[in-house]
Amino acid sequence: LNSRKIRSDYLIGAFKFDLGLVYESQDHQFVHKWVLLTDPEDKESGAKGYVKISISILGPGDKLKIPPKSSSTDDLVDIESNLLRPAGVQLQPATYTVKIYKAEDVPKMDTDYF
Repeated sequence: LNSRKIRSDYLIGAFKFDLGLVYESQDHQFVHKWVLLTDPEDKESGAKGYVKISISILGPGDKLKIPPKSSSTDDLVDIESNLLRPAGVQLQPATYTVKIYKAEDVPKMDTDYF
C-alpha cells in the first residue's frame, strides 16, 4: 500500500458487526478492542489493517460507564486475545527469518573506482 496514494476518501479496509453484539456485552460496550480490517469485496485477501476501538450502545435508562483510559501497558497486551474478526477470516501464522551481519575493520573504499 503506497501511503502517497491514500486520500481521505480511500477505503483501506472495513469491519461490520451487529450493534446487538455490543449491547449484549458487559456494560453495553466494547472497551479497547482491536478490529481486523478486511477488503469487503475479497475476504480471502487477508488483513488490511487493525483499528483499536471503544464503543458503547445505550438504550433508554442505561447509564454510561466511563471506560478507563488506554495506558502504555495496554500496548503490551496480546492483540490476538482481544481481536474481533469478521466471519470467515482466519489469521495465517507467519515465520520471519532475520539475519543480522556485523562488519568490523572494513577498509575504506576508493570512491573513484565507481
